[in-house]
Amino acid sequence: MFDSAFKSENLLRIPVSSERGVSTGIDPLNLTLLLLSYREFRWA
Repeated sequence: MFDSAFKSENLLRIPVSSERGVSTGIDPLNLTLLLLSYREFRWA
């Protein structure tokens, strides 16, 4: 269930990312969440 939902989400996100341009690489929001979760893990 979760796996199929994750795949469908990726299929929807790929065109959006390509429209923004490959130079962006990572979605700014995802990058921010990644940094926040990394800081919480590091200081835990």
